[in-house]
Formats: sequence, C-alpha cells, structure tokens
Amino acid sequence: MPSLCRTLLAAGLLLACALSDARSAPAVPGWSRGFEAPGTDGDVLAFTTFRGDLIAAGRFTIAGRSSVRHVARWDGSSWHPLGAGIDGDVHAIVEFNGALIAAGVFEKAGERRARNIAQWTGEVWEPVGGGVDGPVHALLVHDNALFVGGRFETVGTERAHSIARWDGRAWNALGSGVASPENGDAVRALELFDGGVIAGGNFNSMGGREARSIARWDGLSWNAIGLGFDRTVESLVVYQDRLVAGGSFGLADGSSGRSIATWDGVNWNAFGGGVPGSFP
Repeated sequence: MPSLCRTLLAAGLLLACALSDARSAPAVPGWSRGFEAPGTDGDVLAFTTFRGDLIAAGRFTIAGRSSVRHVARWDGSSWHPLGAGIDGDVHAIVEFNGALIAAGVFEKAGERRARNIAQWTGEVWEPVGGGVDGPVHALLVHDNALFVGGRFETVGTERAHSIARWDGRAWNALGSGVASPENGDAVRALELFDGGVIAGGNFNSMGGREARSIARWDGLSWNAIGLGFDRTVESLVVYQDRLVAGGSFGLADGSSGRSIATWDGVNWNAFGGGVPGSFP
C-alpha cells in the first residue's frame, strides 16, 4: 500500500505540474471559433458593422441557435435575427444614411416586397427606391451616395446597365454602363481609389469605351485601367496606396497575373507570384 500511495502521489504531482505548465504556456497564434456554435448552416458572403454589432449575410438560415434568414447580428456573445430576415441570398451589405443596406437575389425583406435591395432601419425592413431588376453583387458608399453593381438593366424606373447610383431619393445611371447585361456582363466588385469609383467584373466595355473587366468612373465618364484582364475580376481592395484586383483571370495587361494583380498607376503587375489555379 505505501508503494501504491507513493505512485498515486507522484502521478498527481505530475498532473498538477502539467496543468500549471499548460496554463502558463503562451497562447499559440491561430484561428479561434469565437462565435456561437455551430456557426451558420450555409455560406457567409459579406460582413459589415452596424451600430456597434457585427452583421453577417449570405446564403444561410441558421446562425448559432437562431433562425435568421440570410442576415444575422452578432452582439458579442450570440447571434440574433434582423426582423423576419430576407427570403433569398444576400451578396453585399453596407451602412448608408444611418440604415443597413442589404443586396443580392431576393424578392422580400421582412414582410415587404423588395427586389434585390432593401434597408434595415434598426426596427423594420424597407424597400429601396423601387428595387433592382436583377442580381446585385457589390455596394459602395462614396460622396454621400450608394453605388450599386450587379447584373441588371433597371433600377426603380431608371435604365442602368449593371451599375447605378442611389442618392437616398433617386436613382441615376452612370453613363451607359456595361454593354450586355442580358448576356451575362456584370459588375462584381466596387472600390474607391484615387478619387474615383473602380468597378470590376466580367465585361469588355463600360460606358461605351473598351475596358476589359475593370474601369474607373471619374464622376463624368468611364475609363479603362490599363489593358485590363482576360477574365473576371471578383474583388478589389486598396493596399499600401495601390489598387489590388483578385479574380479568375490568368492575364493582367497581357502578362501573367494568376488571379491577383496590383496597379502601380501605369501598369498592372503580378502580385507576390500570384495564386495557382486553372486559366484559359
């Protein structure tokens, strides 16, 4: 028995030391779940913040333990619905004029008819300017206006080919937009760079001018940015004062781009060796 007691005592001391070492060991950097399990039951396509909370949107109907219908609010400890939610996929969300704007592919927001774009006031969902007649992929706030990109031909009662501007009261087209939204031409990303609105997507012309998958709106007209890309631009960001484009392209300005490239003000250049993938 004394031998057994000594063995148990030694084992206990080793366990205590191990637990102490574990508690004092520095945290290992990495991803943390951080959110209410089990997460969402579908894809999250967009994030923003609204009145101090994190908003997630996409193609899901459950977040954590809550039924949320494509858009949800995280208060720091749990997920909550925004009213009755939205009846289809949400591709983009942004705050504008004190309201949360959600856009994508849907017919209703809350109990209201809202074609592909709607606003959450903090209490109810409301339509925005009569809606949009096709999918919306991107939103950008600039100069007290909301810029909307997607694949559509009409916003409210205004003709606008896949890109439009909402000032809170009325819609305005930005030139003639992309050439053929009916054939799939679309704006898929928007960003602000060098004082202009940058539109990326899959198109060969913008505003009647040749522009391969990327163009710049200067407030009056559209202009190409270099020679552009051989396939779709899906995302845009400004990094270290340079414009960075990402997508499914293989060529930028006629040279290898491998899905990511940066604009130096004169030319498009490969970024960090690019990202391996399949290209035409």
